[in-house]
Amino acid sequence: MDVRNCPRCGSIFAYRGFRLCESCRQIEDKEYEVVKIYLQKNPGTTVDKISEETGVSRQQILSFIRSGRLSEEVSNLNEMPLNCERCNKQILEGRLCKDCQNELTQNFIKAQANLRKEKNLMGQNSKENAKIRYLDKSREKR
Repeated sequence: MDVRNCPRCGSIFAYRGFRLCESCRQIEDKEYEVVKIYLQKNPGTTVDKISEETGVSRQQILSFIRSGRLSEEVSNLNEMPLNCERCNKQILEGRLCKDCQNELTQNFIKAQANLRKEKNLMGQNSKENAKIRYLDKSREKR
């Protein structure tokens, strides 16, 4: 059993795939519902206004947006609260814009292909150099 400390309250809990303990997860789910309902009733607001009116921290609201839990409601905001961590373009969710995601994916695929080529070349070179050598004892007797 994996035991961890809850990053929100610091208590020890049995990790079951969630980063928070059960009580903090329930609190976070309630905060999410409050923010979601507020956004549905008040389109065209800002993150700071949501935080002020609901009592949910700005950081927590941004976490909900970044994770995509509020993707439908975020389109109604006056401001785009998130920026791409690579190019600083405004985004609706996640950490990277679609352009940066595509570019990084392509770079990763190219790097993977290059590694495979290098591995195959090294495998061929080692096969050429790898020979079985044994001592012929019959020669010693002559």
